[in-house]
Amino acid sequence: MERMRQKSKQRRILSKPCFQDFDRHNNGHVPKSRFRQCLTYLMLSGSEKELAVIEQKFTDNIGFNYVAFLKELQPGGEPQLKYNSLLSERTMLTEFRSTPSDTQPADIDKVLMKIKTKVWKERMRLLEFMRDYDKLRAGRILKSVFRRSLDMCKLMLVDSEVAALEIRYRSAKDPNCVDYLHFSEDIEAIFAMKGLEKNPLQKFEEFKPPIEVDENKLSPEKEVLLNMCMKRFAEKVRTNRMQLFPLFEDYDRVHNGMVSRSQFLRALTELDLGLVSEREFMVLFEKFDTKIGGRNDVNYLAFCDKIYDMAHFEKWRP
Repeated sequence: MERMRQKSKQRRILSKPCFQDFDRHNNGHVPKSRFRQCLTYLMLSGSEKELAVIEQKFTDNIGFNYVAFLKELQPGGEPQLKYNSLLSERTMLTEFRSTPSDTQPADIDKVLMKIKTKVWKERMRLLEFMRDYDKLRAGRILKSVFRRSLDMCKLMLVDSEVAALEIRYRSAKDPNCVDYLHFSEDIEAIFAMKGLEKNPLQKFEEFKPPIEVDENKLSPEKEVLLNMCMKRFAEKVRTNRMQLFPLFEDYDRVHNGMVSRSQFLRALTELDLGLVSEREFMVLFEKFDTKIGGRNDVNYLAFCDKIYDMAHFEKWRP
């Protein structure tokens, strides 16, 4: 053994893979004949008497224990298994991540309104993205899976908003899970009230998403200029009983209520609402600007509704 050990050390022989090729059951044993074949391949041959002594020492009922043989042939430290470290790292990554202390926690009401508005516009069902992860149909899924489902829905939520949802809908049975059924029911309540068939006389309030253009704040000077311009348009529309929507809809190819900046200017010119200065047009664009698909467009629906309100007649029927 000492002679084999020195030879293996001098030639830096990697012996274990050779034995593993013949270990079909992966139990650390090979047949006796394969043991001699491996020594011949590794050029660690010895006399017949020496090989017989080695076989007698390392052979048991299963076969030749090459693991014990290699421990004496090439002694070294125990191999460091990385499974435990990888498992702990994965657990740390998937466990609940609290809101950073340097950021303000998200308002759960604003987060729910943001999700409801997105769902109302795109008519999606969040339940379809989460139900497949609930194999036992228990009504709850892991927080890591809940985050993955929200990413698939493309709701564009930040970490603080997702953390607020996890706190709000944390499962009472398992703190590491989220009651996705309760969450889905609260969101889909914008379309229909649960249990309405049992109480048909109950009044259902229609969900009205917030108008995005209302969030566009202007300076006091620009607000005065905007009101003067809108009043001039409204007076023209009220006097001539004009229809605004058809002309804008001709430019709206995808029917999402948006037109480009140049199309908006062209429609104003064709409607003959009066001369619009460059400054007035910039204020109009800044007020009714809406970002869609990474591009800034004009929300002509909000513009027409505002004109109709100021003209004091019924929408869609001037």
